Amino acid sequence: MRWEKTEEAKKQFRLALHQRVNSPDMLVRLGKVAFNQGWADEAMASFTNAVRLDPTDATAQFCLGRALASVGRRNEARERYAKAVLLNPEFVDARLGLGLEWQRQGQNAEAAEQFAEAVRLAPKLVEPHLRLGFALLREHKSEEALREFEETLRLEPNNVAAQKYANAIRAEKAVEGR
Repeated sequence: MRWEKTEEAKKQFRLALHQRVNSPDMLVRLGKVAFNQGWADEAMASFTNAVRLDPTDATAQFCLGRALASVGRRNEARERYAKAVLLNPEFVDARLGLGLEWQRQGQNAEAAEQFAEAVRLAPKLVEPHLRLGFALLREHKSEEALREFEETLRLEPNNVAAQKYANAIRAEKAVEGR
């Protein structure tokens, strides 16, 4: 029964997508619904159509990037995130997405740059600080990484990852006698 409802919902989604919807905003909304349902193909189709209708829509570019990343199309995702950042330099989520894609490709300096900008734009958000800490650690900048992990812990005292990495850096410093 549930499978039949899911298939019917997909059918109705496709019908709406292909016949009735022609505004980028509505296509992005439909794409978000599809993405949240785990319908990657439908989400990508919706976001792609939104981008086709308005290539200057940073949100549509970001959403397409996120959908592409979810199916492992990393280079394409990175390009979409970069386009979203170019269109809206203050788009924190796009900077985080771009940073993650750079990091996945081993480009930690580029990742750190995006995460640092996200921290500047949204200093009270936990994720940019945590991500920047990871990128700095991979760049062998443990002092700077420790500051980011400590800021993460100030914002979210029970953050397990930040606690783990901050403690590891402190232990390493203690062993080195710093």
